[in-house]
Amino acid sequence: MKKKAVCVRCGAFKKAAFARCPGCGLIPETDFEAARALILSEKTVYGAVEIGRTPEELEEISENIQKGRPYPIDGEEQNRVVREYWNYLKSQPPPQHRLGRYLKWGVLLIVLFSASALLGWWLL
Repeated sequence: MKKKAVCVRCGAFKKAAFARCPGCGLIPETDFEAARALILSEKTVYGAVEIGRTPEELEEISENIQKGRPYPIDGEEQNRVVREYWNYLKSQPPPQHRLGRYLKWGVLLIVLFSASALLGWWLL
């Protein structure tokens, strides 16, 4: 498993900031839990803001949390991350759902089939 984020509760590494912790099962649910998860993940740019820590910092943070020393997260940084991440999400286009793509292709196929059937009937 790639070490992309550190669990704020137990210090175990997980594959992504919002992934379930393999150590204690924690899943970030609130905005502030999500902000802490992003802070304790690999640095990533969201819009114009870089959020996260370096892999070296994450190693040290993980060791400290596992030794019973929680990582002190600055409240101001946490509020900034919540605000910036929400701004980033609002700026992104809505995801394309598979159903929408299937419907477009389905309608196209129905139209083509109908047109070919009408053309065949008309030529008879």
